[in-house]
Amino acid sequence: MEGQNRNGLRELQIAQGLVTLRWAAIPILLGFAVLTTRFLGMSFAIFPVYVLSCMLAIVNIYFTVHISMLSRQLLLRHGLLGLRRFMLGAVTRYMGTLRLSGVRALTGIPKVGLQIGTALYLMILESLKGLRFNVLSLDNVMHSQVIIDILAITLFTRYTGSAESPLTMLAVIPVIVASAVMGSATGIIYALSASGAYFVLALLVNWKFLAHIKFYGPQFGDLSLSQGWSLSSFIIMSVALLGAAFLANNLTAVFKERIFFLNQLLDKNRREGIAHNGVAEHSSHAWFILDPEGTVLKFKRGQTGLFPAQLSGKNLLEAVPAFKQHGLAYVLQAVVTDGKSKEIDRVRLSSSEGTTHTLACRLLPMFDSEGRSLILMIVDDLSELTFFKERVESLRQSLETSRSDLEKMTFDAREANAQLMKSLKQADDRSNEICSLTVQIRDYQAKIQSDSNHIDEINSQLVAMKSTNDALLADLSYKQVLLDEMTELFRNCGQIEALGSLVERRTKALFKLDNTCLHIFRTPSSPGRMSEVLDTRNASPRLLDLPRKNPKVLDPVLNDGQPVIIRAEVHPEKSATMAITNGSVHRLVAYIPIRHENEVIGMMMLDRYGPEESTDKMLAGLAYYLGHAAIALKNAINTRDLETQTRQLSQTIQLMENQSSHLMSMVRFAPGDGERPYAGFVKHMAELTGAIDVLMLRFHSDGSRQCLGRLNPARGDELLAIEEPVLRSLQANPTHKATVRSLNEGNLLLGFPLKQGNRLCGAILTHFGEKAVESPPLIETAARIAEEHLGMQVLREEKELWENFYQENLKT
Repeated sequence: MEGQNRNGLRELQIAQGLVTLRWAAIPILLGFAVLTTRFLGMSFAIFPVYVLSCMLAIVNIYFTVHISMLSRQLLLRHGLLGLRRFMLGAVTRYMGTLRLSGVRALTGIPKVGLQIGTALYLMILESLKGLRFNVLSLDNVMHSQVIIDILAITLFTRYTGSAESPLTMLAVIPVIVASAVMGSATGIIYALSASGAYFVLALLVNWKFLAHIKFYGPQFGDLSLSQGWSLSSFIIMSVALLGAAFLANNLTAVFKERIFFLNQLLDKNRREGIAHNGVAEHSSHAWFILDPEGTVLKFKRGQTGLFPAQLSGKNLLEAVPAFKQHGLAYVLQAVVTDGKSKEIDRVRLSSSEGTTHTLACRLLPMFDSEGRSLILMIVDDLSELTFFKERVESLRQSLETSRSDLEKMTFDAREANAQLMKSLKQADDRSNEICSLTVQIRDYQAKIQSDSNHIDEINSQLVAMKSTNDALLADLSYKQVLLDEMTELFRNCGQIEALGSLVERRTKALFKLDNTCLHIFRTPSSPGRMSEVLDTRNASPRLLDLPRKNPKVLDPVLNDGQPVIIRAEVHPEKSATMAITNGSVHRLVAYIPIRHENEVIGMMMLDRYGPEESTDKMLAGLAYYLGHAAIALKNAINTRDLETQTRQLSQTIQLMENQSSHLMSMVRFAPGDGERPYAGFVKHMAELTGAIDVLMLRFHSDGSRQCLGRLNPARGDELLAIEEPVLRSLQANPTHKATVRSLNEGNLLLGFPLKQGNRLCGAILTHFGEKAVESPPLIETAARIAEEHLGMQVLREEKELWENFYQENLKT
């Protein structure tokens, strides 16, 4: 990554150099135009040169900004994410300043706009970074500039005389840059491009496709009319540009090779210098680099700090007289003359604190880069080593003296001790026996005491372990009973009523309760559930007394799914029939929610009346039992819901089959030959739509009407009072259906027109009871089927009439 950044910075420096060269070329070109036209009598116009110079300046400004953005792109570490954060931070800071400063913050809009524009341009560069042909990338910035330069030189040549213009020779500059920076192949391509552009421009002017702009006056002739001049200029220019590209590439390669070797040599010297400096700086000894006269060129004081801090440029013999006293000047000359290292031992030097130090000096010959003789003097402080040696020697002598005195005293004491031992030997034997027996007795007593303590500890541990085992055994047996109950519940989880009764009975029997009631909620809302609990008839009145008096007692159960436990201590009167032998009587009333995966599906109501018997443990076991029972209850609820859905789906499927059967019968219906040919059709329509009466009429062309079928034959062919206005409405407006509801009976009458094309052929009237119409689309479908059958019948009859008419007319 570092090497890529270094190469990118080098290319950006070269690109910036081209921008600088272009800035210098713009005033030169303008000056050239003014000089040649005003003072040398050339005839081309200055204005196109001025316009091209302005355009080149604008392009140069863009390249300046673009190169600056590319240099910032090299420093990006987080890409588009970092730019988005920067832009968001700039907008956020400005909005904060706007809230704090008000109108004065409007002066910061240009700064914020510049930051946002910079971020957006960098985001565009990052987005196009992976494209292969990206003209805005760092790899193509040199190509873009060279192409722009060749194009600009061609345009300048066009407006200053084309084949006569001397500005064509400026093309050698971008060709040299391209060959030196991007290789000989690229330089050759750009050289041929520049010369080819010149040749094409000359031919276009020669063939009169472009108007010729003369460089000089008409008295000197016109070179644009000569194709030979254009061809020879193209050949010479091509050879010159190719030679310039080749030489630029070769010289650049030579310079790069020399720079490479120089960099290697500099790196080697730098590494050696760093190694020497590291060794010198991290050494604990003081060292001096001296010339033959003793002048200090460079030095290090060392860890002891014996020498002055300012010795550079001074004579060491004069700054430190101790060296002069020990003949350092002669030793320096000897080292310079012989070229061998020398040593000076035991140089005594007094420090500024008043202590005396012993130094050892080692002088080594060396040479500088110009071959002059220098001396490296390494100074080592031997004061501590000398002090330790002297101290060890003095301690050795004192130890020898003490050892000889000790030997004498030991010999005298040995003789006195022998006499004393003989006299005390017998007493010592007896006392030793007494002491040993006393010690044994004490050991035995201590051992007996420790054994008894150990036995007591083991007994206490056995008692604690036995109590723990009993508690664990009781807990395990209790949970085993609960698990057996759970197994039985899971066997009966298919029916909700039987399972609920089983849970009530088992809860009452397992936990020794007086009353239990399990209620499974049927509604999801809390008010509905409260009404269910208060209206239940399976619960004991003692369980519902408190909720009926204060319904808010059950809010934690219904809203939060938390149990409600009420404990009370009862003190019966002396005349009570209950005999109290173990203290006071307690009453426990609890409303415990039954939860399944954060859903409250029911509630267990219970109470117990009697002495206190580990209520907390009982409630914990009950919660454990109900937690597992909730799974079986949820399964039973799901089974019940599934059966209900299955029944509903079966009814729906049966209804749809009946409707399909009636629709198929209506579609396949064929009218009979009797007075009421559509009696079967209206019967199927009534069964399909649930109508209580159906009347189908046909209108003849003479204004008469015919009853094609009626569901209720008792009503006859005459129209009812409610049917007359519906029929008139259909005749007046045959494009819409008519609807009338009887105010007396509450029945609904729907009338549908039966048309054949735009002609009203008949009508169908359907009567419905007080209940709402269940399937209006089916009614409309049946009416359309009736319309199709009647229309087909009318068309068949008209066809027979026309056939008879034509037969009779043709016979006559």
